[in-house]
Amino acid sequence: MQRCVISEAGRAMGRITKAGLEANVSLADDSFRRTWTLLTDQIALRSKYRSDFIAAGCDNDSCSNPMCPQRLTNRTKPLQMCSGCENYFYCSRDCQKSMWPNHKPICKILQEETKKGFLLHFTERDMHFMGEMASHDIHNKTTQLREDKKRFLRAHPGAAAYPLVLAVDYSSVPMTVTIRSSLDFKDHPEHGQRWPDLIRRVKQDPRNEMVYIETPLKTDPKNWLYTTTFQLPILGI
Repeated sequence: MQRCVISEAGRAMGRITKAGLEANVSLADDSFRRTWTLLTDQIALRSKYRSDFIAAGCDNDSCSNPMCPQRLTNRTKPLQMCSGCENYFYCSRDCQKSMWPNHKPICKILQEETKKGFLLHFTERDMHFMGEMASHDIHNKTTQLREDKKRFLRAHPGAAAYPLVLAVDYSSVPMTVTIRSSLDFKDHPEHGQRWPDLIRRVKQDPRNEMVYIETPLKTDPKNWLYTTTFQLPILGI
């Protein structure tokens, strides 16, 4: 699910194939062979999506300042990394200065997590890629999700008063996309404050969906709730 992990997994699989070790899989038990097939299929699928993502120009380095006018443009000059958290990047000193009041508390948290031994591999580019990948996975399950919506509302009729949530769980194997009530997040300690704004956005356009992503990582951010716009409605039909 992470750009760097997909790349490393693809290279590792290539080394296994080149060494002729893949033939040994046939000697393993059924459980291992099924797991191996699932792994290789997912690596191929995610690698293809990552290649398409890059080819579409979506993987450009981006400045961590959301107001930067050149945030998503191609660059010849490398971005400057925050020397504190080593997780945020800026195209100029001006962008870094303008972001510092908002970034300062986050920077402190990230540094503390690093000292505790947590590996912070989730950059904003990773989050952008995962959000796009989640949209891709959701889109591929559109027909099933519309049926799931009908079953969910029959079982939870009170949930129809509010937009539903597409919950993408990358911590399960295989990953799943399920329907949840947005009321589950109304008083959530992390997402509750943004809940009214997210509901408003979804109601503004039937193509907007509320998405919840959960990852297997134990460091922040391990899950997040947001809205995204699809070309065609997924649940807003």
